[in-house]
Amino acid sequence: MEDGIQIIKFWITISAEEQERRLRARSENPAKRWKLSPVDIEARSRWSVYSDYIERMFDHTDRNWAPWHVVGSDDKKLARLSCMDFLLHILGPSLAAPDAKLPTLPTVQGGLPLDCERERMIPLFNGAQAR
Repeated sequence: MEDGIQIIKFWITISAEEQERRLRARSENPAKRWKLSPVDIEARSRWSVYSDYIERMFDHTDRNWAPWHVVGSDDKKLARLSCMDFLLHILGPSLAAPDAKLPTLPTVQGGLPLDCERERMIPLFNGAQAR
């Protein structure tokens, strides 16, 4: 592209079955219910309409110089890692930093990098523990 600008577009997609599983989990679990919005509920009944519009969007915006890269996200972690791997593969050479020598990390008294009291530190989250 002109001026060295490269457009990279990802379309993150999910199967109808996985979307149903996630929405059901949100509706049935009070701890996840905050994630369920009125838009999610309305969109559920419009899955096929949205799918048609997505195809039309691809027809109008997918170009050789700026193609869409579709990422299946039934496994969210794998989808994110796949996007990062793809970006690093494409942009890797341009991301290479010049050799740099890291300075020695100064010793911090007490082990905390901030001037704070340990009593004010919140406990680290452990998803296995219920509140």
